[in-house]
Amino acid sequence: MTATVAPIARVDTSTVTVPVTPLRRTSHPLVAIAYGFFGLGLALYFASQGAGRLAWPLTAGFLRLGVAVAGGWLAGYWLGWGLPGIFAAMALALVVFGATLAAAIKLGAWR
Repeated sequence: MTATVAPIARVDTSTVTVPVTPLRRTSHPLVAIAYGFFGLGLALYFASQGAGRLAWPLTAGFLRLGVAVAGGWLAGYWLGWGLPGIFAAMALALVVFGATLAAAIKLGAWR
């Protein structure tokens, strides 16, 4: 919860390693908001496993992988956005994971 509400405050208290602090100051504001979607996706993944319905969780996992790889390459290399672009792509991948599973279950994946 702290990482989402105040990511910079958490960075300052969780590490004293000088090279890590600038990276975490860059990544946390971009990625911390997406942690909730990742948690939602994991909860629904395990619930789907218990329900015996794994098609959508596996699809969402592969979508997350595809968005992370393609988005990271596109943002970091092709568009030249560097590390902040890669962090943004990773955040988008987490949102896609959670939103895909939530939508699939809402639309009746367990029926």
